Amino acid sequence: MLEREEQHLMSSSENSCRTISMKQKFHLLITTKTSGFLWYIIDNLSCKLDGFAQVYENSIGREYSKEYAQLRLSATKKVLHIGCGSYPLTNIILSADGLQHIVGIDSDPRAVELAQHIISKKHLSEQVTIEQSDGQHYSVKKFDIIIISSCSWPKMDIVDHVLTDAKKNSIIILRELNHVVKPVKQCILSHPDIVILKHISHHPFPFYGPIGWQSFYLTKK
Repeated sequence: MLEREEQHLMSSSENSCRTISMKQKFHLLITTKTSGFLWYIIDNLSCKLDGFAQVYENSIGREYSKEYAQLRLSATKKVLHIGCGSYPLTNIILSADGLQHIVGIDSDPRAVELAQHIISKKHLSEQVTIEQSDGQHYSVKKFDIIIISSCSWPKMDIVDHVLTDAKKNSIIILRELNHVVKPVKQCILSHPDIVILKHISHHPFPFYGPIGWQSFYLTKK
């Protein structure tokens, strides 16, 4: 069944992430922006309230740990996280797993400022660097692992850029909300040198429902 779906999506794509329909683009825009606003609130509350941050780390952080358990992580791996937000939980969890070369980027200068403060507060500045940049232009060639957040935007431009420019044998983790998986998967399948290794679903309590997501594990041949 999955193979039949992939063949259908591949035949409907035209070697570009930008060939999705206007209806799909609109749905993707609304869903991403809505979830992005929710994550913005969660991140900012985590920056201000230690108790809330602990709940956030225990629930969402546990799901992120499941992602990384699928990979062979080592201190020498260079990781890029696109869309780190003001509370860079992905980067915090990765550093706890021993990685030493982690870069988080976000296009929002305020989010970058807050994220840098959190990284400094947690004494992770030697492992984690936070930069202001956008994912559709940032050079990804030197990274072994690239993580694209579900709320990153413009989504298709970012995904297309990463899948095109990532180096061979790199690992790409693409997070996407359950409601808009289809166009993103179509985008992935439009790149013949990208292989879907596997994907897992996330429904963390108490953030169940609208922001449940899937993580696609990709590699470049």
